[in-house]
Amino acid sequence: MHEAFKTHAIGATIKEKIHSLDVWENNIYVGTGDGHVLLFHVEMMANTAGVEECKVFLEMRKFVGVGKKPIDQICVVEQIGKIIILCDGNVAVYDLSTLDLDMALGGIKGANVFAVNREPPFYELCVAVKKKLHVFAFVGSGGSTYFLRKDLVVPDSVSSLAYSGGKVYAGYKREYTIMDESSGQVTELFSIEGKLQSTSIAVVGQDEVVLAGEDVGVALDSSGLPTRGGINWKLPPVNLACCSGSFLLAQTSKGVDVFTLFDQKNVQAIQLPNGTCIASNDERIVAASKDRLLLLQPVAIHEQSSEMIRRGMVEDGLELFEQCMDRSEEDFETIECSIRQQAGLEFFRTLQFQAAVRQWKSGKTPPLEVMSMFPTCHVRGVDPSKEDVNSIVARAVKEEV
Repeated sequence: MHEAFKTHAIGATIKEKIHSLDVWENNIYVGTGDGHVLLFHVEMMANTAGVEECKVFLEMRKFVGVGKKPIDQICVVEQIGKIIILCDGNVAVYDLSTLDLDMALGGIKGANVFAVNREPPFYELCVAVKKKLHVFAFVGSGGSTYFLRKDLVVPDSVSSLAYSGGKVYAGYKREYTIMDESSGQVTELFSIEGKLQSTSIAVVGQDEVVLAGEDVGVALDSSGLPTRGGINWKLPPVNLACCSGSFLLAQTSKGVDVFTLFDQKNVQAIQLPNGTCIASNDERIVAASKDRLLLLQPVAIHEQSSEMIRRGMVEDGLELFEQCMDRSEEDFETIECSIRQQAGLEFFRTLQFQAAVRQWKSGKTPPLEVMSMFPTCHVRGVDPSKEDVNSIVARAVKEEV
């Protein structure tokens, strides 16, 4: 286990019950049990001791509901400047900045859940009503609006929904299906055993989702084929979220369990009893209980790897770095050299000399730097400009013996 996310309690007082939320940049949108949307602005600031703290400011509180019905779902679509809200079975589109009503989806009553497509065709909206899915196309020019494009039939009432590319993933009481949106063909993915309270779906990327079962999460591609091993959890999740395609967060009745997707390991357990909802924008995640918000700030991958190596989890730290580190980062080569130098030292300390040399060579550590790692060991007759890492380490070992 290691710290993949730093947690910050959001101290803002929320008197109403939290029913839904979404996050965009430094803004948190909270849907309450009495039809209000609260807009919080978050700033990370260092205190006098240099420790980073979370400061939260309530920017807006606006009633957008029907009567005092709860806000069941909020979805920020920042690319088009909209926020979509589900309340009392009605779906409406609001301006992201002002929360002014742009339009209500006509003819939609009794909606259970909706999903927005983040892949082509962009920003299409799929709304589940009983045993039907209503697909709305977004028109950006001449008023920015949604219009009904088609209706699709599904086997049962939908409880969870994801829309990615041309595929619609749906969770029901006892099964999951995948639908080809263009043809309307529905394929059963798997049945749910046990007492799972609710189904949940997380979109990992353009061609991958994770579906929650009672004991295991199943990762599938757009053809319904497994993409990786099962993700085993002790408690069935009530919600799922993904961060940067590297981590899966499973919100349970006790908190949030964090898993690395590449090896399906549970790496962190965060306490937050009675969880209700969770939202991610990759840069930060917000989880909520009925009356409390918790900010989860991702720790940089190389910092996670370095800490794991420092604690003796060298192989795990290196694998995390190799699998999850973004190689397009400007300072990637410098960071990689530092990580492999650190790993090499740890291997050397535990007498794993060949492993140490491999890391130093992989990180392209200059021979002179290798010598500087052993200030108490004076390797006689070595010319760093002419000898490689292997020979320097071999001489150092011989001298120390």
